[in-house]
Amino acid sequence: MKKVIWLVVLIGVIAGCKEKLSYDYLIQHPLVLMQEVNRCQAIGDKTPDQVADCEKIMHAAEVVIPILQVAQADPEKIGMQLMEDQLACVNTKEKCDEVKALYGVVALNTPE
Repeated sequence: MKKVIWLVVLIGVIAGCKEKLSYDYLIQHPLVLMQEVNRCQAIGDKTPDQVADCEKIMHAAEVVIPILQVAQADPEKIGMQLMEDQLACVNTKEKCDEVKALYGVVALNTPE
């Protein structure tokens, strides 16, 4: 009987431990971000937690989607943009999110 109780508790703990995706993770993983954007758009009535998560997801999408569009239109331009944004990040701490997102986009197009 104790084993059954522990099994039920374990299942409940595992089910409740869905990891929340951070903003940094989302901008570095464009495919996951796009899945999350689609999930947010599919949810009708959102709970306050879902609203907060979806706002974070949409903010990340505002950074990543333009980069994806540039990557599709002109892949060589991404390399130049990455170098320029890296300099801006190092020198002024600006565009650091864009650098992370650029690395994620470049990784999509790099064979493993």
